[in-house]
Amino acid sequence: MSKNPVRSKQKNGFPGRRTAISKAATLKGIAAFWDTHDFSDYEARCPDVTARVQVDIRRVRHYVAIEPDLLRQATRVARKRKMSAERIINQWVREAASRG
Repeated sequence: MSKNPVRSKQKNGFPGRRTAISKAATLKGIAAFWDTHDFSDYEARCPDVTARVQVDIRRVRHYVAIEPDLLRQATRVARKRKMSAERIINQWVREAASRG
C-alpha cells in the first residue's frame, strides 16, 4: 500500500498538505509562490497571532576565525571524547588563558 504523497511527511519536515494561500504542497512550491507574490496582498486572509517569546540574552557568543586544520584536529579530538568541537575549543582556550 503506497502512502498518499499529499499527506505523508516529507523528509524536509513539511507535512505535505497544501497551504490555503499558495496551494503548494512542498516547501519549494511555497517558496516559489512567495518569490512572486506580495504578502500584503494576502494579509487579511491570515489570522492574527499573539505569542509570548522568552529570550535569554545573558549568554553572549563571540565568533572568531579558526584555521581549517585546527578545526579538523579539534573535531577529531572532540569526537573521541564525545564532546562538541565548540566545547573542546573553549576548554583549550580556557586552559591556555589560565596559564597566562
